[in-house]
Amino acid sequence: MRRKNLNRKRLRSILLVGLLIQVGVSGQGISSDLEGSLDWEDCGELESLVEPYAGEIVVLHFWASWCGPCVAEIPSLSAFYAQNTGELESLGIRLVAVNNDVRKKDLDRFRQDHDFEVPVCLDALSKINHETDVLGLPSTIVIDRTGQINQRMNGAQAWGEEAILSRLRTLASQP
Repeated sequence: MRRKNLNRKRLRSILLVGLLIQVGVSGQGISSDLEGSLDWEDCGELESLVEPYAGEIVVLHFWASWCGPCVAEIPSLSAFYAQNTGELESLGIRLVAVNNDVRKKDLDRFRQDHDFEVPVCLDALSKINHETDVLGLPSTIVIDRTGQINQRMNGAQAWGEEAILSRLRTLASQP
């Protein structure tokens, strides 16, 4: 049993070192890859991400530029946001796209190549995915006014259909 635990610890250490090498951490810290970016921020921890929206409904959409279904869904999500921003804000609903690219430059390249106006933060180490038990991309979670996960939507969504906006309106009407 003890040998099994040691092997698991070694495996975790090896995986962590591999991830850090892939991310490009060379003694400078992960945030160095984010410096100078006014448009994209590091998501940080879930609590710090949703804290500015305390008392509001927060829709977190998890995606990555390397994820085919995510990329296919982006035009629909972007149109949904553009068409409904005013209503969402008046209902106290905030939409944030949580990007899981490992490198900021991949996110920046995606932004240059696509018309994507949804507020985005970079979660290169998938901290928020882990905190919210998001296992696949794309995924969307809705956090209610009390800070609890109210809804989970796995896979690409039909953002152009009335059903999503209707569910958000219903949630916003609840105390």
